[in-house]
Amino acid sequence: MMTYAEQVELLGRVNTLEAAGQHREAIALCESVLDGKEIPEFNLALARNHYAIAVKGNEIHAWPAMLAALDGIAKRTEQQPDVVHAIGICRWVLSFFSDPHRLDARQFFHSYANKNPGDHWWKDADTATPTSTNSPAPDLEEMERLVTSGQHVRGANALLATVPAVIRHGREPESVGREARYLLATLYSALAGEKVGPLLATDEFPPPGDHGGQLYDRYLLSAAEIHREQIRAQVAEIPGIVITSLPKSASEFLSYTLAETLHAPVLRVTIGHPMLATVYAKWVAAIVKGGAVTHDHFAATDVNLAALREGGLTQIWVLVRDPRSAFWSYEKMQMEYDGVSSESRMDRAAVTRAVRMLSNWIASWVRAKEAGFPVKFVFFRQLTESPGNVMGEILTSSGAGRFVPLLHETLQQRAERGKVSSNFRKGDDEAWRAGVPAELHEAIWEVIDPSVKQLLGMKP
Repeated sequence: MMTYAEQVELLGRVNTLEAAGQHREAIALCESVLDGKEIPEFNLALARNHYAIAVKGNEIHAWPAMLAALDGIAKRTEQQPDVVHAIGICRWVLSFFSDPHRLDARQFFHSYANKNPGDHWWKDADTATPTSTNSPAPDLEEMERLVTSGQHVRGANALLATVPAVIRHGREPESVGREARYLLATLYSALAGEKVGPLLATDEFPPPGDHGGQLYDRYLLSAAEIHREQIRAQVAEIPGIVITSLPKSASEFLSYTLAETLHAPVLRVTIGHPMLATVYAKWVAAIVKGGAVTHDHFAATDVNLAALREGGLTQIWVLVRDPRSAFWSYEKMQMEYDGVSSESRMDRAAVTRAVRMLSNWIASWVRAKEAGFPVKFVFFRQLTESPGNVMGEILTSSGAGRFVPLLHETLQQRAERGKVSSNFRKGDDEAWRAGVPAELHEAIWEVIDPSVKQLLGMKP
C-alpha cells in the first residue's frame, strides 16, 4: 500500500514530466501507480496527459483522456451520490453512441479474404465467409497510393466504400427507426424534398447546429449543445434571424458576426447538403421564436418556400454575389485544400455548369421576391465595404437595434484577431478575370440569368 508521502513524491514527478512536455512518460508513470487502483490525482493527471497528446492530432488518446477524467471525478466525488449518478449518465450516453457502427473491421477482413484467398491460412476456414457476398473487393494498392500521396480523405473514403453498413446489436427498434428516418430525410433532401417533412414529423427532431450532412449521433450532439444556448438567448429577447447565403460570399462572416454580437447560437433550418438542402417547417418555427441566427445555403424552391411560410417566417435575408466571383473564390479554396492547380480544374463544361448553378440559385430568390415573398437582399460588395452599416440594418430591421453599438465592438474585435472568418478570403470581385481563362469569359457570361445580371449590375 503506497503511503501518502510516496503518492505526493510520485505526483510531483508526474507534474514535472507534464510540464516538460513528456506526456507519454507521465502517462506511463500514472498507469504504474494506478495499476487497478483509483487515485483521483493520478486519474486526472492521466487525463491531462492523454488530452495533451490527443489535441496535437493523435486521436487514439481521446477516449483514454475522457475515461480517465470521469474516473478521477468519480473518485473525488464518491461521497456525493448525485454527482456519481451524473457521471453514470455520462458513461451511459458515451457507451451508447461510441460504438463505430458504420465500420465493421471484421467485415472488411472477411470481404478481402474471401475474394483474395491466395495461400493464406484462412483460405478454407469458416472465417472466410463474408457477412455480405455483395461487398466489393477493396483495392488496397489504390488506397495505399491515395494515403501515401497525401490524399488521406479520399483514401479513407475508398476504404469505407468497401465495407457494408451495419447496425450495432442491442439497440432498441425505435431508436434504429428514428436514425433510419433521419438518414432517409437527409438523402431525400437532394432528391425529393417534399418527402422530408413527413419523415421528420413522426419524431421529435430539434434544429441542427451549423454542420452540413451530419451523421445521426453527431447531429444529436450539436443539436443538444445549441438548444440551451438558444433558450438563454430567447430569455434575453434576442430575435431569430433567418439568413440564406450564396456559398463563398462571406456567409460565415455575416452569420457568425451577428451571432457573436447577439450572444446567440448559429442554427440551420435545413437538412442535407448545404446547396441541395430542404427546409423543415418545424425548424423554421423554432427559429422564428427567437434566439438564433441561421447559416444556410438553401435555394428558393417551391418546397422550401412552402416550409418557410408554414414555419411562420416573415422576413429572410439573402446574401448574393457575382456568381463568377463566388465560383472563383470556391475554386481557390479547393485548390488550397486539394493541392491541385487551377489549370487542371478549368474545364469548360465544369466551369459553365458551376456558374450556371450559382446563377440559378440567385435567380430563384429574385423570382421569390417578385412573387411577393419577404426577401431582403444583402450584397457581398456592400457587406465587405461597410459591414457595420449592412449588419446594423439587419439588426434594426429584426428588432434588435439596441445591439448596434455592440456590433461595432464585435467587428473591431474580429478585425484585431486578424481573421474575420474561416471562409472569407480577400473579397476581390474581379479576381476571377485573371483566374478563369479568358476564352471562357463569354461562355460563363451567357449562362448567367438576365435577372441576376440586373440585380447585381454585372458587366461582361
